[in-house]
Order: sequence, then C-alpha cells, then structure tokens
Amino acid sequence: MTRDDMTDKTTVTPIATETDDELYCQYQGQSSRQPVILTLDTETGTLSAAYSSIIGSGQSMRSFHRLDLEWVIPPLRMRPLAWLMEAIHDDCQTILDGANVEWDGSNYVGQLSEAALAAAEEIERHIEDMQHDASDVWEPWAASEYYAPLGSDAAILAELGLSAYSTDDEIETRAAVEVADAEVVLDEDDVTSYLRQCQIDERYELDAAADGEDLELAREAAIKCGDIAQVQVIDRAIDGDTAARDRALATLSPYAVIDRADTGPRIGRIIYLPDQLADDALIRLLGYAARDVVALPDGGDVGDHVAIDEDGVAAVVDQRTDTP
Repeated sequence: MTRDDMTDKTTVTPIATETDDELYCQYQGQSSRQPVILTLDTETGTLSAAYSSIIGSGQSMRSFHRLDLEWVIPPLRMRPLAWLMEAIHDDCQTILDGANVEWDGSNYVGQLSEAALAAAEEIERHIEDMQHDASDVWEPWAASEYYAPLGSDAAILAELGLSAYSTDDEIETRAAVEVADAEVVLDEDDVTSYLRQCQIDERYELDAAADGEDLELAREAAIKCGDIAQVQVIDRAIDGDTAARDRALATLSPYAVIDRADTGPRIGRIIYLPDQLADDALIRLLGYAARDVVALPDGGDVGDHVAIDEDGVAAVVDQRTDTP
C-alpha cells in the first residue's frame, strides 16, 4: 500500500548551514569527532547536513526504513556544503521522482525505482571523488601536530610565555588566546590539555635534574626560579669533584611556594633552597612573601591543595586531579 501523500512528487529543498563550524562536534570523552551525515528526506524533499547524535555505530529509524537516504561527508564549511548540494541537486530530484512509501505490514518503508537507486549511487561516487582544500573543512588540528615545529616542551612553553611552573589559569588563558589567534582551527580543550602535558613533562625534567641527575639542568631550573643561592651552590659543585657535588646536592631541599587561590591554598610551584640559607631574608630576596614559602609536604606536588597550621607547617589535603 502506497502512502497517499507521496502521490504529489516533491522537489529538492536544500537547507544551508548558518555557521562554518556547525557540522563539527566532538563529545567530551570521545577520541574522535562525530560523523557528519548528508540526509535527503524522500517525503519532504529536504536536503540537509548535521553531525550524528549517535555515539558509535547505529542509524536513525527513518534511515533504517529507507525514508531518509544518508551519506557521510566531511564537516564542510558553509560555502563548500552549498556547492556540494548544488552539484548533487539533479540526482536528488531523480531520487525523489522515483521514491514511494509503502506499508510492509509493520512499518512504512521507502521504495526506490531503478533510476532512483542509480542516482543514489552516483551521489555516493561524487562524494567519494569530491576534491576539497583543507580550508573547506572545519577540522581542528591536533595540538601536538600544530606545535611540533617548535621543538621541545621547553621551547613550546617559552614561545608561548609559559614555563614548567605556570599555573592552570595561566595555561587556560594562553590556550584561549592561541585558539583565537591561530590561522587554522584548533580545539581549546585539546590545546589546554597538550600545554598542560608539556608543562608536566618539563617540570619532571627540571625536578629530576634538581634531584641530582644533571647539575647543568638543575642550574638552569634554579635560574628560571630566580633562586640565586641555589645557582651559587651548584656552580661550586660543577667546578668541584664528586664529593663536593654530592655535598652540594645534599644541602638542597624542596620548598613549596603557596598560591592562595579562591579554592584555598595550593602548591603553586616548587623551588630548591640550601637549608642553611632558607631564611626570611632570602625568601624575600627571591620575590616571595615569607609566609608563602613552606617546606614541601611529603608527596606534595604542584596543584595540590594544602592546609597550613599556625606554625607554618603544610600538609596535603587534596591532591591535584586534573592531570591528563
């Protein structure tokens, strides 16, 4: 049985997108974007494109019953999508001219003539053969690929005005600027996550160096932290013998510089100070308030929230959980 409203043949009605990024969507927690579906409604004649709301495999009931014909396309910007719709307009009309809806005893299902089936296959071939420039597609670059030409983690951070000891707020602010200023499409969450990982990796290198694996890197870390006393101690160790080196490293202890954020005090950065010189005068010389430099709590790391008692002793109360 044929549905009555199919007796008057419909015409193709393209529905344009309103923004260049309308067809791009990557749900939180997913490793890739949603597929983009070009849909021809065989009952109304509308030709539209949208990203799929289905995660994983699957299809809509209208597509399953062949009431809608669907093709997967790239997340095209407005103008290239309009060009594609124009290029397949005649084939879409051939499909509509040969489409009917029939009751199969359980559901209304779409039926296509041989000419309509051939036109659908022609649209599939056209999409497969479609040539487009990178600028035609709204597809964010992976941050790792975008920043690769800058080189090492340290070079990337330095180029962006960041360091191994930048705060989360500083990284998030810089990521937003990068996305806004880039000539290509970047995903802000991806950039933020990538820069945070660069920071973590670089801080690990510097902290490991300060623990004695590489005195030259430890000296570089001390300079970046503005720790003049530590630079002097390491200079003496570099010029001395192994025993002097070990003695110099043994004089260094980690201290936490407290960032008194709205969410409570947390470890903003870690510096290494010679125990015998870690007094209020040196701390002020390095540019910190004496009350904001405390002995590093056992197991503490940058970003951990701490509680500080009246004697200035810090204890970790909430470990950082936003590490990628």
